[in-house]
Amino acid sequence: LSGRVVLDIEPGDYEVTSTLVVNKCVDLNLRGVSLFPAAGVDAIRVVQGGDFSILRGGVFIVGPSAAHTGIGIDIQAHHVSVIDDPFVREMGTGIRVYGPSAAQNSNAVRVEGAVIFKPHHVGIYLNGGEVNAGNFDAIEIVGSPTTEYGVLDESFLGNLMRGMHISTTTKEAVKITKTANYG
Repeated sequence: LSGRVVLDIEPGDYEVTSTLVVNKCVDLNLRGVSLFPAAGVDAIRVVQGGDFSILRGGVFIVGPSAAHTGIGIDIQAHHVSVIDDPFVREMGTGIRVYGPSAAQNSNAVRVEGAVIFKPHHVGIYLNGGEVNAGNFDAIEIVGSPTTEYGVLDESFLGNLMRGMHISTTTKEAVKITKTANYG
């Protein structure tokens, strides 16, 4: 898209006291960036207006060691790409894609090479009737004693997941709740 803005964030460690919100179409380079969200704070959220954004560069997101309810990367926009091996550690949810209606469409999301380490609830959470046709590739989820699901897919039509390695969950590695998914 000709309207995409390129933003290079200076490498370094950043304390996140309020969610970094992407509300414009950007190519966000996070190479060498480590984010340390405060308890209960989501690290990055891409919302409507941020459609077709790219988050790249292997961002390192580390939650506080105590049980954390925040989300590492929260996608609420259409056709967002998260590439170049992001690492999310000890957040409530590693990556969430949320699209409750056609007006808030989060279809066609792409996540590649992510490592989600010890999420307190779920590694990847796909939720809503408009969270379909996503591509999740070469992802590793290493659970903790509190991780319920590696992937919890509550979308309407389903998503493509391949090359997933999931370990240590208390309920299921992958749970798909809608019968239209994958089948």
